[in-house]
Amino acid sequence: MVLGDRPLSCSRRRFLAWCGGAGVVLASCGPSSNSSGTVAGGNSNQRIAMGITDRIRTLDPADAFEPVSLNILLNLGETLYTYAPGQTELEPLLARKMPTVSDGGTTYRIPLREGVWFHDGSAFNAEAMAFSLQRFVRNGGRPAFLLADNVRSITATGELELTIRLSSPFSAFTAVLAFPGTCAVSPAAHAIGEFTPEAVVATGRYRLQDYAENSRLVLDRHEAYWGEPALNEGIDIQFFNTGATLLNAFKSGSIDLAFQTLEPNQIQTLLDERETRNWQVASQTSSLIRYLVLNVTQPPLDRLEVRQAIAAAINRTLLEERVFLNQASPLYSLIPNTVAGAQPAFLTAYEEHAIDTAKSLLLDAGFSPGNPAVTTLWHAAGNSRGELIASTLKASLEADLAGLFELELRSVEAATLFSNLDKGIYPMVLLSWAPDFIDPDNYLHPFVSCDRAEDGICTAGSTYLHGSYFYDRTIDNLVRQQRLETDARARADLLAEVQQQIADRVPFIPLVQGVDYIFGAPQVSGLQLTGAQAVPLWLVAKGS
Repeated sequence: MVLGDRPLSCSRRRFLAWCGGAGVVLASCGPSSNSSGTVAGGNSNQRIAMGITDRIRTLDPADAFEPVSLNILLNLGETLYTYAPGQTELEPLLARKMPTVSDGGTTYRIPLREGVWFHDGSAFNAEAMAFSLQRFVRNGGRPAFLLADNVRSITATGELELTIRLSSPFSAFTAVLAFPGTCAVSPAAHAIGEFTPEAVVATGRYRLQDYAENSRLVLDRHEAYWGEPALNEGIDIQFFNTGATLLNAFKSGSIDLAFQTLEPNQIQTLLDERETRNWQVASQTSSLIRYLVLNVTQPPLDRLEVRQAIAAAINRTLLEERVFLNQASPLYSLIPNTVAGAQPAFLTAYEEHAIDTAKSLLLDAGFSPGNPAVTTLWHAAGNSRGELIASTLKASLEADLAGLFELELRSVEAATLFSNLDKGIYPMVLLSWAPDFIDPDNYLHPFVSCDRAEDGICTAGSTYLHGSYFYDRTIDNLVRQQRLETDARARADLLAEVQQQIADRVPFIPLVQGVDYIFGAPQVSGLQLTGAQAVPLWLVAKGS
């Protein structure tokens, strides 16, 4: 879900959302909190100052859909299920244990934790959890489809028991309940039918104390938290205009943490200085992927041999080294290798940088040095990393394929690119994708599912919205079957088959999988990252 370095949703209901925009945030204060009111740049010894460059559009859980907002919600709120830092196995959070699933996979009964309090002092219970999820659906925010598409009813069936009924089985549903926007919010502070971008009253280790127009965000420790409290007194988040100013602020010691978003060369600078400056560093292979969309209706990409030739000729190692300075890893499936069920299908199908295979495919398709296959790759203008990926692909493909293939480069403003994806005007597009929830389905259904097809071309659904227009009945059925399959082993077989089918038919080409970094000052400890580009700030401590 990223174009260049900006997240993209392929569903029109998500408005092809990307990280950006502005919001105004102010939270109510729980009566049990011990607020210092300290702001960034003047933090106490036990407060943490963090710098970022991304901008907040909203912090309302029912509408937030950008990584920067979801990262903050991870620290302010709590969902029914979550992932331990660095892990991809679900574990209970506001739920006491994993759900009991019945009625053929359509009824989820979830026992809830007792002794939990919202930041405003009100008690958490099943009614409050049901209200929160109902609000998530009925407010119709950008992520509402995550529940609205498949949830039939959400009911409090006991003081501490929640029952959710689905319209049909969905193997990834429990993972959806770990999406930060599904966190519990206080019914006394939030309403169905209204968004509150300035206020989040939840149950997490921090409460929102102050916000100043994307320049400062203050989180105070929730002193009445039900579990292990935050290891610091609070977080003061400062917003910077560029990665360069963020880097300078960190190196000068005016902030304790630097996160989102530094360029690869800036990251490399800090890595090179790690030992001499004693920087603290945490890294995690990201769930974000970078890939190419191929429009199968446009010549020469309507020829399977051409799509396969491009897939075979891709030099991922060159991208890893030249563009990302070894801060990424080659990707051979739309499902990243950090997610269970991933198979290196493109490596199996073509090997890596298989130039002889690519040449043979192009020659068999009737192309020659005097009659090369010519197509155009589009990317977002003004994004240095996207521009470097595109130029590296052009140089390597044209050099390796010796006149058999030519790649023209074009760029356009990101919002225009997003809005035109389904117009059929782009032969190839460079995009990136950050998942809504960590499950193989979120790397398949939003890509290759099709709701309606005519003459073998998708005219409604994910591949249409992505600008690929690809339709294959076998692949479409496999994606639908794995969503319904509740047996883990049977589902794994379906996932393996659909990945190989995608590699064979090539509507998309996976390129690389990123690595996320966060840097801390020498006195900081406890840095960790999740696989969803988030920082569990409550684990961060600072010495004297």
